[in-house]
Amino acid sequence: MYYAKTPTVSLYKKNRGKYEMSAWGGGSKLKKGMQKSEYIHLYKFKTHLDETADLPPWKSPITVPDAIADYLKAFHDYAAGEIEQQLGKRYTRERFRYCLTVPAMWSDKAKAVMRRAAIQAGMIKKNDKEDRLMLVSEPEAAALYCERSCKEYDLKHGD
Repeated sequence: MYYAKTPTVSLYKKNRGKYEMSAWGGGSKLKKGMQKSEYIHLYKFKTHLDETADLPPWKSPITVPDAIADYLKAFHDYAAGEIEQQLGKRYTRERFRYCLTVPAMWSDKAKAVMRRAAIQAGMIKKNDKEDRLMLVSEPEAAALYCERSCKEYDLKHGD
């Protein structure tokens, strides 16, 4: 079955006593010949920002905010590189605006952690205007997509 969404997973390798992200998304699987003791495979780490979620305790030496920041940096570098390759220098990273979807039940505290992770990832700067990074709930994003893309239903703003 094809799944169009990039999985939020990361693979970290131990290097001189410190873990560094070595792969992300679909490519972050332990492969044959890799020493399992040298790697940490993290997945669904964003769910640990939901204070209401019934999850086992986080046991990784990599903190949840650091895992999110590392993932956002890798994803951002990849996406920005593709945009720059396709559009040239007309759009520099400083001109990019971002919209990240977050679960509807996330608290303001969880959203603040996500914003700090985006800053740590280098997507935005601490002193950027707040609207340079918009955090939109997943249901709102889905509704906007349907309003703009599902013409056969003749949806209007407010439906």
